[in-house]
Amino acid sequence: MTTSDWIQIAIFIILLMSLIAIIVQLRSAIKMLHFTAIISRRESFMNITTAVTDELVDTTMLHISDNIDIDIFKKRYKGHPDRIKSYILMKQKYLYLLWAYRMDKIGKIFKYTTKSWIFELCRYQEFRDVHTIACTT
Repeated sequence: MTTSDWIQIAIFIILLMSLIAIIVQLRSAIKMLHFTAIISRRESFMNITTAVTDELVDTTMLHISDNIDIDIFKKRYKGHPDRIKSYILMKQKYLYLLWAYRMDKIGKIFKYTTKSWIFELCRYQEFRDVHTIACTT
């Protein structure tokens, strides 16, 4: 082999190593992007907890049959304004999770985080009540 052959082989090896380094860097950047998206999504999920004002409670009470089953309302929420506020808050989270679940069906990026949030919220009776009402309407 001549010197020029060795130079071409060396150039090929250098280019191949550069390509490998670019691929590794690209994969790392994609993982970082996914982490950033998950963190951002978690923050938006936690920030749904907008203050449930008395005005919002009053509006909900005016249209109570649109928001909750009357029997469930009489049994669990009548005379308990804190539970009503918690119910409204869970309804906001439920609507966010519906959107997130739809995005998971499209993108599959956040499949596990959405499921873990749903299981986390299922511990709350208000969330289960929101789900019951959403499934029957």
